[in-house]
Amino acid sequence: MSKKISILFVIIIALITGLWAWSVSANQNHVVLGGSTSVNTFMQSYTKDFLENEKKDFIYNSTGSQAGVGGVEKGMYGAGFISKDVSNTTLTGDNQFVKVHSGENEKEGYTFSLTEKQKFIDKITEIKNENKNTSKNKSYLAFEFALDAIAIIYKKPDWLTDDSANKINFSLDKKDFANTSLGKIYSNNYTWEELAKEVGQENVPNSSTKIVSFTREDGSGTRSAFGDLTGIKSMEYSNVVNSNGAMFENVQKSQTAIGYISYAFVKQITKESGVKVAGVKNTKLGNPADLGNDDWEYGMKLNKATNSFEKTDVTNEQFIKATYGFKRPFIAIFNIHYKNLNLLIDFFSAMIGEDDTNPYRKNFVEEGLVPNFIIRKVDYEIK
Repeated sequence: MSKKISILFVIIIALITGLWAWSVSANQNHVVLGGSTSVNTFMQSYTKDFLENEKKDFIYNSTGSQAGVGGVEKGMYGAGFISKDVSNTTLTGDNQFVKVHSGENEKEGYTFSLTEKQKFIDKITEIKNENKNTSKNKSYLAFEFALDAIAIIYKKPDWLTDDSANKINFSLDKKDFANTSLGKIYSNNYTWEELAKEVGQENVPNSSTKIVSFTREDGSGTRSAFGDLTGIKSMEYSNVVNSNGAMFENVQKSQTAIGYISYAFVKQITKESGVKVAGVKNTKLGNPADLGNDDWEYGMKLNKATNSFEKTDVTNEQFIKATYGFKRPFIAIFNIHYKNLNLLIDFFSAMIGEDDTNPYRKNFVEEGLVPNFIIRKVDYEIK
């Protein structure tokens, strides 16, 4: 063998060895995630910061909730994300969730407060050890990490009194949404005069003013949430805007209109803006227009005696968790036998953090999400 061939051979071996070493290293620090389009914006922000801080690479594919479930079941994703509640029909075929004992909350499972990172790590490890002999298809776990709340906003006609405005309270009925006030508004079949009479105002003009509606663009997570929660999917009569900011601006500039925004934008609803927040299922997010700039971060509930909304002593964040009627969970589904489970544990436990200086808390705040950490108990018996 000539010297040149020997050198070339050594170089090729070195390249192959280096490629193999890189591949092993990449597999150890690289996880593909996928699922809900509504989760996408948060995950793009969080995975970017996580990579910068922890040097561990997570890639999120925005493919939809059902594709997220299918992806994790097929082993394509380390975790699949859904933007709706989990149930015993979420998984397909013979796949099942691992049995989670009641924990602190018999209905939900194991809850974790902000800063309880180690408690979360210990609990996942405990569940894994308890189920080390459980078959993989019966070893899925659902981890709720956030709540997405939406506020219905509007600008009222001048003749609609503030007292009447404070009584606007939309009911939700996904199965019969067309007969709800909100459903009629989004089908261009309801007037401000009808809404005023509904809330009990006596002095109503003899006119017929259709309520102009705004919605978000196709693919928007906020639009998806609104549709999922109300049952209103077709919004062909609505004006389309492409962001929460544009939604607020268009409702504000309109003479009279209605729309919806994520919780993060509620603080922009001041008395000066002319925009108001509607009640939903007897609850309302606290906002500066109703409660002032210094006292707005408290939830509001309907006083049935006066039929108007009043401030509670519960902050919006806790109110969203416990009471508010227009929200949905963000949930990650993964398998406790996943080969890179330790990376997933690192990924999720970093969200929870160890103290108030957690750098990832801003990812929730910027997207208007409320951190809510629960290893969910799914109500069915594992066979």
